[in-house]
Amino acid sequence: VDFNQMTGTLPTEIGLMTTLAMFEAVYNSLTGTLPTELGNLVGLSGLLVSRNSLIGTIPSEIGLLTNMIALYLSANQLTGLVPTELGMVEQLEPDNCELIYPAATEPLNRFDAPIPPRVQSMCVVDSTEGGFLGPLSGRGNTRLVPHDAHMTCGVCMHHRCSSWGGNKCAS
Repeated sequence: VDFNQMTGTLPTEIGLMTTLAMFEAVYNSLTGTLPTELGNLVGLSGLLVSRNSLIGTIPSEIGLLTNMIALYLSANQLTGLVPTELGMVEQLEPDNCELIYPAATEPLNRFDAPIPPRVQSMCVVDSTEGGFLGPLSGRGNTRLVPHDAHMTCGVCMHHRCSSWGGNKCAS
């Protein structure tokens, strides 16, 4: 449902959709918070809600989504600490996790530092655009992935690359 001018909030009842495999609603006008009930979606392989107007924190229950391989939360108005539980999502593809979009203009997520080291190694977290308040711990581990690097990948769903399979994004 990308680019569908959807408005409103993500209802808590989304947690009842336990067989949901993918939720993709990029470039809409969703508001409100990410419901903690997202943690009930144990079969979810992708949560793509970039470019909306979501607020609040990333719920720690995201760490329960052990089958998730893609997470795009960038270009919203999320704040607070990035939960350490996000680092427990071992299936999460390093090139398919984006908390801060490097070239984003407002709105921009504003997370508090420090960012858990495991999350830094898994996700695009760009501190150069002011997305983090305070110094990053282990700054050398921060992944700054330019947008152009995603254009030729094979698994990069958010940027509409050709297939979702075994290829990694080009660097």
